[in-house]
Amino acid sequence: MSERGRQLSQVLVVLIGRNRGAAVLKHLDAFASNAGTLREQLGIDARIVEVPGIDFAAHEIRAWQPEVAILVPTYTDSAEKVIEVCDQIRRQPGAPRVVYFDTYDQTSSPHLSVIAHVDRYLKSKKLVDNAGYGLAYEGGNPLSQFAKATYACDLTGWNFGSDLPEAHADKLRACWSFGVSRDFVRIQRAADKYAPKWRSRFFDVNRRIGLLASDERATHWYAVLRRKSADAMHEASKGLRGTGDARVSRRRYLLELFASKIVFSPFGWGEVCFRDYEAAAAGCLLIKPDMGHLRTSPDIFRDGQTYVSVRWDLADLGEKIRHYLAKPEEGERIAAAGAAVLREYSTRGGFARDVAGALQGLVPSAQGATGRTEGSAA
Repeated sequence: MSERGRQLSQVLVVLIGRNRGAAVLKHLDAFASNAGTLREQLGIDARIVEVPGIDFAAHEIRAWQPEVAILVPTYTDSAEKVIEVCDQIRRQPGAPRVVYFDTYDQTSSPHLSVIAHVDRYLKSKKLVDNAGYGLAYEGGNPLSQFAKATYACDLTGWNFGSDLPEAHADKLRACWSFGVSRDFVRIQRAADKYAPKWRSRFFDVNRRIGLLASDERATHWYAVLRRKSADAMHEASKGLRGTGDARVSRRRYLLELFASKIVFSPFGWGEVCFRDYEAAAAGCLLIKPDMGHLRTSPDIFRDGQTYVSVRWDLADLGEKIRHYLAKPEEGERIAAAGAAVLREYSTRGGFARDVAGALQGLVPSAQGATGRTEGSAA
């Protein structure tokens, strides 16, 4: 049935805080690029509004009177403050269903207690097993714990975790990441048009990890992991034709991606990085620390199928790089499969299905519209 023949469900996406970073905004631009599909297939009219702070969220929602309000928070607000605002929204006359969209880089969150005060909690990078949210990770998540256990990183003052209330665990769902951004669609279109075939690419490996000057000196766990990654890449790429490793312009970076066979994408503040989707969109073979512990969408993280995993300590990075350079038919196959996931997601309604899954049971139109694509979150 067309949108003219049915009542559209109003969904208001409330972006909290001014000047939010690119990582957050790229989670949301698919609402605009898929607006017609969301209306036609799901009967959802989604609007994005921006408020300067969380105290303004309830007023904005009262003005719009949506059926569903999706809050996109900032971690700088305390969980107690977020809970206060969520309760305020739910007490409004004709209150909407409240969805909390956690776009934080980590699989963990300082706001999991909020789940008892909302109808759904969406996590853009979620642990496969909810039991993991009951473990006492050093620093709050598996990545920070690994950094301390392996490299003796000082985690003093750092904890980005909280406990998941077991009674509300069924509200926690994996959803889409910044990989839905149309920026990656543009990269893929350019690569399809201009990039050489995989075996004909000039660079064996792309080495542009691009440490910041502060990363060279800092002692916190993120900087330590980045330095270890840069050192491992340096060793693994000896004797190979590689790019430089310093930061370069965006244009040069993308042109080098189009000319690279293999891209190594280390962890950052979290496991999922822009470079992952840039590499897949550019038709490169993505090599990355093992991602089997988490779920996100589009899902380009199927080991040996759409990317190649290495150990978190990167001990096998050189071995994996040389293996796929020596067996180009395997590298080419995996790179093509990773690119295909992104292409199918953007051209065959992947975002609409992810939204339907996220809102299933909250709006009538999402019922029965959650058929999985290759890129859908689990």
